[in-house]
Amino acid sequence: MTGIASSFGSIAVLLSLTSLGVAVMAASGGQGPGKPGLFEGKWRKVSVSECGKLYPDEIEFFGVRYLGRKGGSGQTYIVWDAGTYAADGPGRVKITTSTDEQVVYRYTLEGDSLTFTDPHGCELRYSRSQ
Repeated sequence: MTGIASSFGSIAVLLSLTSLGVAVMAASGGQGPGKPGLFEGKWRKVSVSECGKLYPDEIEFFGVRYLGRKGGSGQTYIVWDAGTYAADGPGRVKITTSTDEQVVYRYTLEGDSLTFTDPHGCELRYSRSQ
């Protein structure tokens, strides 16, 4: 009986964790950790600013990962090189930077226009480039 009781206990814990995951997704508006497809596709930066030079000229989002690319603007270092991203509440996304720090950015997504605002107020506008 001990083996059966242990199995039932394990199932109960698994069901509780699954319920918790569903509750977390519901609380975040359906945008659970790393919601795949949030910004799916290729994007090209259309804004030009001094602070924006640290961010990639081109970026591709796929699943819960992204890949930043230097473009023709002569960039030498980019903050978003490759990593992960995840929804962090309405209009907020957590992006892993080149130093592996997870930074929260505000964003707006309207059709083929995606705008990020970094913690210092730097605004980055991207346009879908597929």
